[in-house]
Amino acid sequence: MTINSPMMGMRSATTSVDYSPIVVPSWRDVAEDSEFIRKILAWKWPAQIPYHLVFSYQPGESGDGVVALGSQIPIGLQQEAARVYGFQATHAGILGDPVFLAHFESVISLASHTVATSAR
Repeated sequence: MTINSPMMGMRSATTSVDYSPIVVPSWRDVAEDSEFIRKILAWKWPAQIPYHLVFSYQPGESGDGVVALGSQIPIGLQQEAARVYGFQATHAGILGDPVFLAHFESVISLASHTVATSAR
């Protein structure tokens, strides 16, 4: 499961890497078109592992207030996902959203049950 992840990178990280006198190493990874982002997008999700893509958005924003919607839900990952879920929440606020937490717990519970059943 990815949650509000900048799967296409972040323009703000690209700008920071290009112009900041001090660069935080993780900015290089999440910069648009970084080697890290290219590797993630080139990797194909294994069919036997269900992938759930979670994104959030804020009304009037182009994403969750931190990560642009287009970076959270690139079409290639939508096609690989078993399910795509959207929540109206901020980037970090989703982690305290009771509806998201219930969803998260149900996905984990189902995955645990599936693993336990297939191990028998």
